Amino acid sequence: MRLLANKRSISLAKTFFQKHRKIFLKAIKYSCIVLSWVFHLCTINLLFADDYLILRRPVAAYLFDTYESALSAAEKKALPKNLPLKRIETDGTLGDQITRVDKFSYQGQTWSVLKENTGYSGLTEKQDYLFIKNVKTLNDTVIWDEAAPLSITEPVENGKSIANVTQGETLIRYFKQGNKIYISYFKDLIRFGYTEATHLCQLTPIEKKAGVGPVLFSNDILTLLDNRLQKANDTYARLFAQFNQITGQDKSAPIWQRSQEGGGLHCELKGIRGNRFEESNRYLLRDIEGLFLGKPVRITAADHLIQIMPRVSE
Repeated sequence: MRLLANKRSISLAKTFFQKHRKIFLKAIKYSCIVLSWVFHLCTINLLFADDYLILRRPVAAYLFDTYESALSAAEKKALPKNLPLKRIETDGTLGDQITRVDKFSYQGQTWSVLKENTGYSGLTEKQDYLFIKNVKTLNDTVIWDEAAPLSITEPVENGKSIANVTQGETLIRYFKQGNKIYISYFKDLIRFGYTEATHLCQLTPIEKKAGVGPVLFSNDILTLLDNRLQKANDTYARLFAQFNQITGQDKSAPIWQRSQEGGGLHCELKGIRGNRFEESNRYLLRDIEGLFLGKPVRITAADHLIQIMPRVSE
């Protein structure tokens, strides 16, 4: 009896399939088309996605700057926590073609991080760094428009609040990960962390808000910049005083002068020709880059001129 029932069920199934064969074939065809589109959309999203290295403790990393010079302990200590670096090259090398690094970009500069077989030299995952894969880069400057403060949390699981942004203050958005956005906020010092992406509609891009711009060159920043330039000037004055005493000459020391032009800052070394002091100028440039870390600016250097210009997005 059971065998006859099974044969009858199979027969009914065949009859039903033959009767509705065209409908089944169409359903299969359209399902394949939908799956194909889903696959292509996922592939496109991955092609335009980026990977980020979040340096929780930059002081522990082996870092190289744009010129492939290793950062000193003091320079790494001056870097802010949770620094977001966008990966631009995997398993690369430095100019010696031996030293293995991953290369990253941050505010138009290239940074290299020393690699080892299981990760990055000197760094422990989660404790010293986080690696965020396949996220959408935003990289713009926005204003918080709401009266209620915007909370920024540490980039760890159940991260605590590290800052509250108040109405009218500016932020930099780096990338979107799920329902979160990675941002930076500068007040007394720079802080990096996450905020909920549900707040996205309440963030007004600066370039779309007439008459409003970020306070890039606050009095505090200008004071720090002037102090650093004065430190360089004092060094030159001391060197030239010693030189004049030894040689009996009366040469004037070069001096750095700051001016504000075209919405940006110009720092120019006056009273010198050629490429003398090139090495010390490199250290000055690096210090200036550190002062403006996290600010939406582009810093360029040529001959004896350093320019610091506003930048809304890359």
